[in-house]
Amino acid sequence: VLAAGGPHRSHYLPLNYAARSAMDIGKSIEVAEGQRVQAHFALQRGGTLSGRVLDDTGEPVSQVTVGPVRVSRSGTFEPVGHSDQSDDQGRFRIYGLQPGEYVVTAEARDQGPEVEGRPEGFAVTYFPSAVSEHEAARVRVGLGDEAADLEIVLVRTRTFRITGSLTDSSGAPVTRANVSLLRVHGSGYTFGAGVSMSGDGLFSINNVIAGNYLLSVRPTRDPDAPPDTIRRREFALVPLSVDADVQDLVVTTQPGTTITGRVSFAEGTPAALPEMTVFAQTSDRLPSVGSTPQSTVGADLRFTLTDLFGHYSVR
Repeated sequence: VLAAGGPHRSHYLPLNYAARSAMDIGKSIEVAEGQRVQAHFALQRGGTLSGRVLDDTGEPVSQVTVGPVRVSRSGTFEPVGHSDQSDDQGRFRIYGLQPGEYVVTAEARDQGPEVEGRPEGFAVTYFPSAVSEHEAARVRVGLGDEAADLEIVLVRTRTFRITGSLTDSSGAPVTRANVSLLRVHGSGYTFGAGVSMSGDGLFSINNVIAGNYLLSVRPTRDPDAPPDTIRRREFALVPLSVDADVQDLVVTTQPGTTITGRVSFAEGTPAALPEMTVFAQTSDRLPSVGSTPQSTVGADLRFTLTDLFGHYSVR
């Protein structure tokens, strides 16, 4: 049994029954037919990070996305899903964090002014003013603790532009698609910049800082098409290394893959088959651009996974 504070008490950490901490799996509760059981929980307050985002002249910067990245015991970096946007005074506050060690990242997505004819912006910056997770200062928070007065000074940098076109496997322009530029970093992926598309398959991406990216293309449903229309679903996942403007990039989508298979049992098929679902889980830390990869196992123990594109492990 899991208890949580709810949407208006999100500074409390969820807790399993009889658990000593939010990371403890706790104990199960056996309930007989007609029995009523009282379960008591003592919810714990999470940790908090707060501070300000400044530019290189000391002025506050608003509308910057600030988020913590947890440092695991093995030294890897794991995004935790919490974030905040800096206000007009550059202030941010992130709460409800599990106890542990974090680095704090700030990402400003709007393009800055041109300097000597070249557009500039802010690089993704880690507290206090680093450009990589490994160079960042680590901040420790405990239950109910607040690490306050953190000042993140953004690093100014040159920005670039990516332009190109989308075509499908038959050579026709792709006029409807969900296109994302994903920035690759040590802890995974974040959105790199907004993508603008025209009706003839041309796209442009502004305010791109130097770094490694994945250009992800996923199909979208045509709202004008009849509901029963069968349409080929095609995808693309293109790695990009950006240190200058990228012009006339041609991206060609490809159909997704179907995986079929059968489940077997090491000690023989049981007389009463359990309900089973097969999942295709993304591997190699690459994002999935296909459909939700899962399939119910039939009475013949067979399964079918459709519209897959990327790297997966099947479980």
